Amino acid sequence: MQGHSKIQSPGMGFARLLTIMVTVILLSRVDQIVGPHISNILSLHGKAHVAALGKGHKAASNEGYRAVSHDEAYTPVPSKTDTPAPGKADTPVPGEAVTPVPAKATTAAPVKVQTAVPVYSTCTVPGSMSLTFDDGPFGYSSKLDATLNAANTKGTFFINGNNWGCIYDYADALLDRFNKGHLIGSHTWSHVHLNEGTYAQISHQLELVEQAMIKILGVKPLYMRPPYGEYNDVVLKVLGDRGYKGLFMWNQDSGDTFTPTPSPAEIIERYRSFPAGSNILNHEVKDFTVEQVIPAVIPMLQKKGFSLMTSTECLGLSSNPKDWYVQVQKPGVRDASWTCASSPLPGKFE
Repeated sequence: MQGHSKIQSPGMGFARLLTIMVTVILLSRVDQIVGPHISNILSLHGKAHVAALGKGHKAASNEGYRAVSHDEAYTPVPSKTDTPAPGKADTPVPGEAVTPVPAKATTAAPVKVQTAVPVYSTCTVPGSMSLTFDDGPFGYSSKLDATLNAANTKGTFFINGNNWGCIYDYADALLDRFNKGHLIGSHTWSHVHLNEGTYAQISHQLELVEQAMIKILGVKPLYMRPPYGEYNDVVLKVLGDRGYKGLFMWNQDSGDTFTPTPSPAEIIERYRSFPAGSNILNHEVKDFTVEQVIPAVIPMLQKKGFSLMTSTECLGLSSNPKDWYVQVQKPGVRDASWTCASSPLPGKFE
């Protein structure tokens, strides 16, 4: 047995030597093949990743990165699965449905367009009163104006186009009233119930009076009083759209159109109770108003210390006639168009 062992010992030494030589050769080849890859991994992930490889861990993929120098900022290269940065639109892929992201709703601040005109009634100037007259012009107009002029008093008149008479038949009296500095406003063409009219009908009623005043006086009125004191939001809208400055009501009524009709003495007595700030309704188509009431109440009110003035003055708006109208032209010369023929009849829109 010993001889046999001695004989095998040299063989085993040679075999070990051969194994070592083969191993060295193999390792050399492995280094040539694997070495460059290991170096690249080291440059990207560091020695810790190499240690992990030695322990059997799978290396993280380097897909999506590019090589960078130390002087260059590191920038990841987005892969196909990268999510777009917030705020940037995603590019739709043809053939794929894209659900739009709803934009944040924004509500625009409402733009308030104010075209309705203010409504006035009570005089605000201390100690003031205003004598106002509706429904003219008429056959008593010149006499009424003469009474006011003699008392150095200015009246306020809201006129119709075709009511008690045709406005063009009193053109001379109306022009004289205008030249004397009395305030003239609109009372609609045919004294209609404005609450029953459409926007277009109301506008037409005002337009006809404007046309007549432009022909006769050369101006368009900027103030208006509604017949029966009736108005609504549509009326105010029409007035605003047509450029009017205000709607004038009243806060005292002489009663000259009451039923039964009061006597002139009763009306004068009513005047005695009217306080400062009174904006008084009268009608220039009533003969007793023109011939008896007004000649009596003017000196009575003045004696009590009241200042009689136009409605625009007593309301503190303007005492300048240039602010009461829009100047369009010089007073016109009568022609064939100065007629109420084919125009709305009293109380009618059409």
